[in-house]
Amino acid sequence: MKPKKQIDLVQVEEMAAEFCTQEEIARDMGFERTLFRTREEVGAAFVQGKNTAKIHLRHMMFNAARTGDRTMMIFLAKNELGYMDNPQPGSEDYGNVTAIVDV
Repeated sequence: MKPKKQIDLVQVEEMAAEFCTQEEIARDMGFERTLFRTREEVGAAFVQGKNTAKIHLRHMMFNAARTGDRTMMIFLAKNELGYMDNPQPGSEDYGNVTAIVDV
């Protein structure tokens, strides 16, 4: 039986936290992409890294909006609050902000 290849799980997690794909990580670290499915600890390290990246990015986006970045404020309002440029029937317009009325 062939011995298991040693995988640096910290490196997998760090690369995933930089939004590297499974393919990129596997190629860079010299193992088959299938290990993300067949070795639970490798897949878990990848998921943890991706989750970390999402949290950091969301934090940076929110801080940009908090400091007055209007583009980020609009992006977050549309994506997190459901605001839209063109009001749909059944919504109420409040100046530059559109509130969706759930009927």
